[in-house]
Amino acid sequence: MIALNESHYREQAHLAQAKQESLPWLMTLQQEALEQLLAQGLPNTRVEDWKYTNLKPLTKKLFTIQPASEQLSNITLPANAQTLVFNNGHFQQSLSSLENTKSISYHVLSQDTLDIKPDFTHELDDIVATLNTALLTDGLILTIKENSIIDTPIHIYHINTAEQGMSHLNHHIILEKNSEATIVEHHLGDNDNNYLSTIITNVHCFDNAKLKHYKIQCESMQAYHLASVRSRLRRDSQLQQFKFDFGSRLARTNNSVSLEQTGAYCQLSGLYITRKQQHIDNHTMIDHQVANTNSDEFYKGIIDDRSRAVFNGSVIVRKDAQKINACQSNKNLLLSEHAEIDTKPQLEIYADDVKCTHGATVGQLDEDALFFLSTRGIDKETARNVLTFGFAKDILQSISHEELRLNLEQLILAQLHLEHEQQELL
Repeated sequence: MIALNESHYREQAHLAQAKQESLPWLMTLQQEALEQLLAQGLPNTRVEDWKYTNLKPLTKKLFTIQPASEQLSNITLPANAQTLVFNNGHFQQSLSSLENTKSISYHVLSQDTLDIKPDFTHELDDIVATLNTALLTDGLILTIKENSIIDTPIHIYHINTAEQGMSHLNHHIILEKNSEATIVEHHLGDNDNNYLSTIITNVHCFDNAKLKHYKIQCESMQAYHLASVRSRLRRDSQLQQFKFDFGSRLARTNNSVSLEQTGAYCQLSGLYITRKQQHIDNHTMIDHQVANTNSDEFYKGIIDDRSRAVFNGSVIVRKDAQKINACQSNKNLLLSEHAEIDTKPQLEIYADDVKCTHGATVGQLDEDALFFLSTRGIDKETARNVLTFGFAKDILQSISHEELRLNLEQLILAQLHLEHEQQELL
């Protein structure tokens, strides 16, 4: 294991706990997490789940908890949108705007004395959660009330502007019975800043609830982003999750979905685009705990320069969980001979009346397609960019919200450095 600087982490944990004085149960949990973190340290590459991702660079700098900034640099928030904003790990009420409070309620850990504490049962189960809990700076409990349908997306912004700062947030998103909502998590940072961001997102979908959950990771290219997303689905509930990884020097996300009652369904879609020396690691786990639950998982990656991506996807079908339909696919496009992808789709099936498929592909651009475009007078670089975008665009097809789809399309075009003239060919 990788040892941590004990005196520094105890100092930072003391600062974090000072914000939770009104929540003694949380302070106790934070102290327990700190002791576990210091005793265990960070996992090294000899730990199977961290075989391809080295966390040792995180220990070379002493990241510190810093206050919110008065300015958001070059980051512009959308006008006339439902927004909740966190800056450097702290909630910013002055920048937040959330309407329709009859159907939506939210509480902020650092500002509210909660009548009902959120479920922190699993916060010490993995290293990301332990680190996050020990140094927790803030968090959100967002509830969509029973029988409510929220048509306008709710945007949660996480903006890091502090050099060598760190933020640690824990969110709980709860959809009560028969409710529907679209929630968009944005993770942004100044391009040159080096900082650490950890985020835990707990999703609870009760009976017949429907959630579309987007996570758009555009951290600084020098940042470290560690995340855990845990979703629990009850009877006939539906989760559509879309994850986009564009930023950070190193990013790791542990994403688990538990289908706990009959009729539950999840769709996980992801796109990661890496360049320079980026390292993006996605670990997913879909757990079919009961019969008559279904899942679809589709991740794509575009890996360029000397960057590296990791995909480890696991689907578990428990004993007696019959009538399961589960599909998993991971497709990767290597644009450089120095780029690398480690992909490992997995199935664990303990029932016999199921339909499960999985697969992974790694390839390069089609030379025949490049030649065809060249015969139409299109130069090689333009042809390369157009074909690459065509590979990425599939992931957008199931996004029903037009404005979100168009915004993500423009973001992908920017990541692929497509010029305006090239976009005209699409």
